[in-house]
Formats: sequence, C-alpha cells, structure tokens
Amino acid sequence: MNALMLAFALAALQEHPAQAEAPPVPKEQLPAVAEADPAALQKIRALGGVVLPVAADTHFLSVHLGLSDGKIDDAALETLKGVAEQILWLNLAGTGVTDAGLKHLAVLKNL
Repeated sequence: MNALMLAFALAALQEHPAQAEAPPVPKEQLPAVAEADPAALQKIRALGGVVLPVAADTHFLSVHLGLSDGKIDDAALETLKGVAEQILWLNLAGTGVTDAGLKHLAVLKNL
C-alpha cells in the first residue's frame, strides 16, 4: 500500500513540477557601508581583538574581543568608534566590560 501511495505522489510531482518547487526566498539586502579605516582596525588588533569580514561582498565586520587576554575594559570600547559603521557582529564574551561601558556601543548602528 505504501508503495502505491509513493507512486501516486511521484506521478503528481511529475505532472506538476512547478508546485513541487519551493518559492524563491528573497535575499535580504544589507545597506552599503564604506570600507573600514585600516588604522582603526589596527587599534582593535593591537588590543588583541580579531576582526573578520562578514562576507566577501560587503564591508561589514565581525569583531571578537573575548580573545584579548582580559585587556578589554570599558575604556577599550572607545577603539570601536573608528569602525562603528562597519560592525555588524560584536563578541565581548570574557572581557572586563561592565554595564557602564555599554554606552560606547550606542554608536554601533548596524550591530
């Protein structure tokens, strides 16, 4: 019986293949941003941060500060201002950032 049902399902798909295809998913468009200032990137890396591109076709960045051996505190977040427009993802895990330091993140409009 199951084989018969499978045969009917396959026959229906062959007769109406357009119905079997999933509708196209619209690709989300990210806003265009300028390339990050190399000097600003160097300041983040000097603190032990890791800066990676989010994708090949955009200037957005992923910044990881949790690998910096505890050098990141509230004041260190000031270094992010130079790439505020480009930061899409930010990892502060394991840093010394406090609630008071989060005010520095207000300029990260694409976060």
